[in-house]
Amino acid sequence: MTQLDPISSDWLALREHADDRARTVTTTDLLPPLVRSLDAEATSAGGVPVLCIDLGTGTGANPRWLMPRLPLAQTWLLVDHDEALLTELRERLSGLNVPWEPVASDVAHLGAVLAMHRQPGQPVLVTCAALLDLLDSATVEDLAAILRDAGAHGLFSLTVDGTGTLDPAGPLDDAVQAAFNDHQQRHGHLGPDGVPALQRALGDGVTSTVHVTVRQTDWQVDAADPADRALIERLLRDRAAAVAEQVRRDGTDLTEEPQEPDRTAPTTSAALTPQDVEAWRDDRLVAARDGALRLRVGHRDVLVMPSA
Repeated sequence: MTQLDPISSDWLALREHADDRARTVTTTDLLPPLVRSLDAEATSAGGVPVLCIDLGTGTGANPRWLMPRLPLAQTWLLVDHDEALLTELRERLSGLNVPWEPVASDVAHLGAVLAMHRQPGQPVLVTCAALLDLLDSATVEDLAAILRDAGAHGLFSLTVDGTGTLDPAGPLDDAVQAAFNDHQQRHGHLGPDGVPALQRALGDGVTSTVHVTVRQTDWQVDAADPADRALIERLLRDRAAAVAEQVRRDGTDLTEEPQEPDRTAPTTSAALTPQDVEAWRDDRLVAARDGALRLRVGHRDVLVMPSA
């Protein structure tokens, strides 16, 4: 498994409202069949609560969103390798009348967590948010095997898909997006290939033992909204830093004397210079501070259910 970088709690807090808005389609299209299937399985098992396992739980935003939207008996394991984040959960999940416990572990040890905590015949829901893109292909294949072998349900939310638009558009947007996508796949991370990799690993099809449904859950954020503006400004800075690192790694920082770029011509990721990235960041930050920038950031949610 690839090493997961620590994710700051302030970033997780900034993105929570955008995440919640993006999951409207999850509420309408994915949760109803998930609840029906889990409820039927729980009834067949004698009414035992569903064992819900949240991988990479972070600040608990995913269970905080999902717990009240599952109208059935449930118990949760909140799994994260960052014990500092786990210690904050009791305060963050206060007011939710659902039993849960923190587990210091990671997705690579999901099988062991299941073996330790699952009751015989107990329905299982494995869930996560914004995690698949941080995994490597071997870990996703192992995750898919566990879902199949355990007959578990899965709800994997808010995985980036590598698409995005800025309004108004700029001449460097596509090149920055392409370089950012490359950066997301450093160290073996799947990045935008997270959802397709899971689909391939599950083998969704006529002969598969699982049924997979994918829905688009894009962020739609507007700098005219002060809460969105804070998220946008942080995203722009972080994205520019990642792209600048990618540019240096790819050797696109040429030793020649920099020339003024032709802003009327399309720019590819290979043609980006550090000066381009800095100019893109500064231009977009000005627009955001003026409340004159809107972003769509592509994400997908995946529902996995055992085939009937």
